[in-house]
Amino acid sequence: MIDIKDKIIRCSSKKLPLKDRFFNAVVSINVFHNLNLNGCKNFIRDLQRVSAGKALIQVDAFRNHRELSIFKDWFLLQKHI
Repeated sequence: MIDIKDKIIRCSSKKLPLKDRFFNAVVSINVFHNLNLNGCKNFIRDLQRVSAGKALIQVDAFRNHRELSIFKDWFLLQKHI
């Protein structure tokens, strides 16, 4: 198995420490619920900046109040200050 520990970058969503077009594509999984509206806008801009124009953004979703209740029961939400 390939060791990737030295390739993982832990950073703030406020400014990704990467050059423009660093990746061919980017994937964002469950990030946006942690950000306020301006944080979401800035993060999308930064994802566009570091990608070559291809991105997959996955967000949590629910269709009704029952699913919202289930979501709130199992998901730990945090907020960046």
